Amino acid sequence: MPDDDRPGRTLSADVFSALTFWPDYSSTPAPRVPVAVLVPFFNDLLDELPWWNPAWRVTRISAVEPSGAMVGGSGFDEVTVLGEVGDADPQPFVGRVRLQDDRLVRFQAKIGDVVIEPGSTPAGEPEQDPFAALVRVLMDVRGLRIRDVARGAFLSEATIRCLRGGWSPDPVVARRVAEALDVTPEELLAAAGHDAEPDGPR
Repeated sequence: MPDDDRPGRTLSADVFSALTFWPDYSSTPAPRVPVAVLVPFFNDLLDELPWWNPAWRVTRISAVEPSGAMVGGSGFDEVTVLGEVGDADPQPFVGRVRLQDDRLVRFQAKIGDVVIEPGSTPAGEPEQDPFAALVRVLMDVRGLRIRDVARGAFLSEATIRCLRGGWSPDPVVARRVAEALDVTPEELLAAAGHDAEPDGPR
């Protein structure tokens, strides 16, 4: 998880305490802050992503664990947060944050098998549609080639290459690709920040 080049934001005292309270790793007791304060913290971070679907909300945080190296006496530089997204059919949520003192310098979220990060395109250049990144990740996880997905989706290989390269799909194409990747179209579209059309054409 590379560091963000932008100056880190200063965390509120409650959020910082919730992220840095590790009773199993510290000999100095500290007041425990409920990890529930991290629910709105992560939702605010995700809401800043221009393609994030605001209907998907972090609903529960279950654990906070250090995942990086100890930095002097200031604690760990990277923390893993475990929780859930959604109410009716919750998906596992993993948030990773990199800290520098009381500042957040990078964050990454993982929902199910899909990794979500802030944009990395230089200023002034449009971001690729996040659907492309999700398709690439799912193809890699499942060991699928472009030919495999094209056949499973009844689309041309050129279309799949365009999707992987950043092309924004229409709902019919998105639905076919989702089914070829063995995920529901609603999950794939929501994770990519598109409006799902559960009753759309197949």
